[in-house]
Amino acid sequence: MTLLRPDLVAAKGLIAIPHGLAVIATLFRLFDRHRMRRLWWDDFWAFVALLMDIPLMIAFFLRPESGSGSAILPINSRVAICWIGLIMFPCVLWGSRLSIAASILRLCPPGSIWRRITFFTGILFGFMWSGLVIMRSYFCGRDSSWHSKPSVQCFFPKSVGTFTLVTDIVADVILIAIPVIMMWGVPMVKQLRRLFFAVFAASILTSLASIVFVTFLFGARGWGPGLSVIVTVTSHLEAAIALLVCNILVIVTYFYRVSHEGEDLETVADANTQEATRLGDTSLAAKTDMRDSSSDLESK
Repeated sequence: MTLLRPDLVAAKGLIAIPHGLAVIATLFRLFDRHRMRRLWWDDFWAFVALLMDIPLMIAFFLRPESGSGSAILPINSRVAICWIGLIMFPCVLWGSRLSIAASILRLCPPGSIWRRITFFTGILFGFMWSGLVIMRSYFCGRDSSWHSKPSVQCFFPKSVGTFTLVTDIVADVILIAIPVIMMWGVPMVKQLRRLFFAVFAASILTSLASIVFVTFLFGARGWGPGLSVIVTVTSHLEAAIALLVCNILVIVTYFYRVSHEGEDLETVADANTQEATRLGDTSLAAKTDMRDSSSDLESK
């Protein structure tokens, strides 16, 4: 099957919309959290993803037409543009996923099993992120033959595609499963349940975007000259959507606060998690007292 080469100018216009929305949403998120004095690790990772998204977006807009040669842009510059995309794309994607994971961590009661699970999930995501960057750098750095190809695009071997597919599936399943289990398996107030649903929706959207990208990256070999642009466009869509939806939680809480005359979802959620922690501590103290009483009776 031969895929006709898409119009690069139209592709750039298409990509500008989600990238622009993602940048605006992240800046709004950081402003709102700073104003409310609630900046935390989920905001830090969203900020990291934003910093990586800006050069990724600029590199795509500087990309010339495939086969235009060095008349528009020197080969070294085109290679540099490709490298920016190779490295920045996983950074935006996994920075956004870490932001979602940190949002879940923020909602879990301190000391709970789900908080520990989410914490170790973040560590796992860090290893996956590092592994993907290392693999991309190794394969594209080892073989420089793609520098002289008309598209000036590094296509990965199947091993990289497989690793990308596996890590995407694992990350998406975890980010979907934890909110689902928390919503239906753990007693909580309805405000906190709404926040978990927002995280669940963000994870679903990120998963759908990753499915589209992996489909073209892994299953569209031999589709002709248009494949290079399609892979690039779908990767940018995935990165932009991931950055955009990792801000859903803050956007939902903002509009809830505006529409409910200042009532804050996060304040109620914080109170709920603190109450859960307090009840857990009380239960633990009661069990300790019972054990102490039993020990006293046995000693008598």
